[in-house]
Amino acid sequence: MKITSARSIWTPNFILHSSAYFLMSLSFYLLLATLPIYVTEILGEDKSKVGYIIGVYSLAALAIRPFGGYALDAYGRKPIFLAALIFFVAVSASYLLSYSFFILLVIRIFHGITWGIVTTGGATIAADIIPEQKRGEGLGYFGLMITLAMAIGPMAGLKILGPVGSWSFDRLFMASLITSALALLLSLQVQYSTVRRKSAGIRFSDFVETRVTSLAFVMLIVAVSYAGIISFITLYAQELDIAQAGSFFLAYAVGVAILRPFAGKFMDQRGPKLLMASSFCLYIIGFLLLSRIEGEIGFLLSAFIIGLGNGIIMPTAQAMVVNMVSAEQRGIANATLYSALDLGIGLGSVALGYLTEVFSIATMYLFCGLMMIVPIVYFLIFVVKDYENKIKTVSK
Repeated sequence: MKITSARSIWTPNFILHSSAYFLMSLSFYLLLATLPIYVTEILGEDKSKVGYIIGVYSLAALAIRPFGGYALDAYGRKPIFLAALIFFVAVSASYLLSYSFFILLVIRIFHGITWGIVTTGGATIAADIIPEQKRGEGLGYFGLMITLAMAIGPMAGLKILGPVGSWSFDRLFMASLITSALALLLSLQVQYSTVRRKSAGIRFSDFVETRVTSLAFVMLIVAVSYAGIISFITLYAQELDIAQAGSFFLAYAVGVAILRPFAGKFMDQRGPKLLMASSFCLYIIGFLLLSRIEGEIGFLLSAFIIGLGNGIIMPTAQAMVVNMVSAEQRGIANATLYSALDLGIGLGSVALGYLTEVFSIATMYLFCGLMMIVPIVYFLIFVVKDYENKIKTVSK
């Protein structure tokens, strides 16, 4: 892999693109902690239906990502990313018409489709902009944008929604729409890379990057556990009589923000083995604690520990994926990684929803923690060696 001369991460393009990505993510996280309330309290559905609202979104994103990754590589980043972001804004507006559970499901499907393309495109553009020798560090900073959105969004969404008994979901949906529109305006100012793959016919490898599938499997298992957070943490807080469910996401985001930039720099210098092993251990500790808590202190501590794990695993995985392929294949490589995350969240949201009905939310979180033993073993035995072999091939 050829190393170019050192350049700054903080270029105008990187700042504009990161800011737009933050606003786009904020549009999503404004709804994260509030849609479960909308489903159960406004639409009158039971808790298991919450999993479907999260699940169809993720599965729709999963279905579109391979095609989005192909389009980003084959037709260029700019037209595909901007077109998807325009549709993302339009779908955000449609939440104002979600008067039934069926309509909401349809909206979530289309929202998931647009999310699948804009997140794949956003990560690919960031990898294009960041200097190669600072890729891990740069992706760590870029990932902080979604972390900040995660910290601000749920609490802001609950604040915009208003107190119990006087909820204003129209006001909330309008805030999400405005935020996504601002993201589009900033994205229009970014100078996009002209990286484009030469056409050689359509092949299976144009839609699934097989060189990153071992790592993608690991991230799929991680995403199943994460689905338990985004689908049920608000309802779990209600069971525990914790008034501010959004505080979980704030504590989680603080944990992510502390380690993410340092994890990226460590990845650039030392590689992924120790980083990923540490992140899995933090996930296990955090979920086991979450399954046993009774008060707000334990609630926030578990969020912080899980956030530390995420602060390591995401920038490391993203840097690994980009390092394993050439520049012309970054779109589909990112799509493959994000597809694994979507599949894990989609399947996890539905499956864990039924687990909470049969047992309890606390038992479901215990299961999530124990399940993380699988990826740590698989990563250390298989993925590390596979990664080392792939980066040697790319560097030739």
